[in-house]
Amino acid sequence: MINLSHRHRPGFTVIELVVVIIVIGLLITVTAVGYNILQNRSKSTALLTELNKAVDAIELEILSSPDETISTLPTTIKLRPGFKMTLTDASGIDDPYCVNAYSSEPLETMSYRPGDGYRTGVCPGDPIGSPIGGTVGETIFGVNIGGSFADWRRISGTGINYDATTKQMLLTPNVAGTWYSPLYKVTGSSSATIKMKSYPTLASVNRTPESGIHTGSSYFGADRSTLVQNTGGYTGNGNAAGSSPLNTWWEYTGTYSTGPNVHYIRFTLYSSAYTSDNILKDVQVIVNQ
Repeated sequence: MINLSHRHRPGFTVIELVVVIIVIGLLITVTAVGYNILQNRSKSTALLTELNKAVDAIELEILSSPDETISTLPTTIKLRPGFKMTLTDASGIDDPYCVNAYSSEPLETMSYRPGDGYRTGVCPGDPIGSPIGGTVGETIFGVNIGGSFADWRRISGTGINYDATTKQMLLTPNVAGTWYSPLYKVTGSSSATIKMKSYPTLASVNRTPESGIHTGSSYFGADRSTLVQNTGGYTGNGNAAGSSPLNTWWEYTGTYSTGPNVHYIRFTLYSSAYTSDNILKDVQVIVNQ
C-alpha cells in the first residue's frame, strides 16, 4: 500500500525570522559605528601629521629669519585636501607663535604652541597672515576651541595655581584666587559652553557635603575691549551652581548666553567658598549657534 501522506519539513517561524532580522540589523549598526570610530580616529591622526609637518616648516622659517619671528605661514607647507591651517597672533601668550589646524567631515581642531605643545582646540588671539588650504569661518561652532589652561592668566590671589607638568589647575581651600581665559570669538552665536573635569577631596563651605566649581563670563564687542550686553542684558555673569562629588572625576558644564552684540567672550575661574581643593583639567570651550 502506498502512503501518500506528506511530512512537513521543518522551517522558520515568524518570530525566529524577526529575531534573525534584528540580529542582522544590530550587526550592521555595530559594524557601521566601529567603522566611523576608526575613520574619525584616522582623521585625527592625519590632522596631527599635517600639523607636525607645518610646525617643522615654521621652525625652519624662524631660524632663517633675522629677528627669529614669523608673521605668516611658510609657503613650503603643503596640505592634503580636507585640511586648513592658520597662524595666530601669539603676543599675549609669551610664545613666538601658535598655529591652528582644522579638518573637515567631521570638523576637528588642533593647535601647537612651543610653550604648551600639541593640544585640541585653537590658539588664543586672532589669525594673522594668509591661511593655507582655504579660509576658516569667522566663528567656529560645535567643536572644542578651548586650547588648555596654559592659555589662562592670573588676575588676583593665590588660591589657584597652574601646574605646567600635568597641565592642571590646582585650587587651595579657603584661599581666594581668580584667573581668566583668553578671548574666544563668538560672533553670530547664541551661547558659549565651558567644560572642565574636577577632582576634589574636601567639601567646600557652600557645597557641603560636596565641592563645586565657580566660573564667570564677560562679553565684549568687535574691538575686543568694550563690554557689551548679552541677550539677558548683562555684561557679565557668574555660575557657582555645579556640585562636584568628592574623590572622583566629575565634568562641570556651564553655558552662558551671548547674542548679536557679543563678538568675544572671556571666562573667569574662581577659588571661593564654593570650591575646595579641586584639581581641574581638560578645559573645553564650545560655541553654539
